Amino acid sequence: MWRLNEFNLSHKSHTVVRLAVHLPQQQPIVYQDGQEAQAIERAALRKTTLTSWFELNKNDPSAHNISYSDIPQYYVFDKSTTNWKKRQRGGQNVIGRLPVVSILDSERYYLRMLLLRKSGAISVDDILTVNGLRCITFQQACQEYGLLRGHLRSMFPFSARKMWWDIPMSDCGNRTYGQSDTLHQRFPTFLVLRTTC
Repeated sequence: MWRLNEFNLSHKSHTVVRLAVHLPQQQPIVYQDGQEAQAIERAALRKTTLTSWFELNKNDPSAHNISYSDIPQYYVFDKSTTNWKKRQRGGQNVIGRLPVVSILDSERYYLRMLLLRKSGAISVDDILTVNGLRCITFQQACQEYGLLRGHLRSMFPFSARKMWWDIPMSDCGNRTYGQSDTLHQRFPTFLVLRTTC
């Protein structure tokens, strides 16, 4: 009936550009069995959206005030040359999307947090440098920027914190509170993060 009335089956209003978030020299590579060495060589030469963003900030001063997640609104990533090129038109309907990163992958998680807030970075070292001091880890850089205040509260909403403290352990299998394995998976994360926030 929907097609008979010639209604649209789908509507696309915005273009979503997936942006890479990876640690230095840890970008993902795809390879076939027996061709691992060639894949590693190709990956060393190929730039990702993140490494190209660093290069763009080195070469184009107008990109310095644009955060990594906003760069697709102003630049297009050319996959053939693996470079960001200034957008000619149509940037208002483009969204840059950074992948969700688990807190258990802590360095990538904190790198993602920094990429959402810092603009104009020219290298990983630049991201790790806060007020002239080079931090050792991305978590330490987030701490220096003041991004981790109240971090635990935002990660675990009140209902989840209430659930952990109010439910007796004998009720952990009660399905009204969700899967018991979820509680058991998240509780150690809570204990680890409690000391860092």
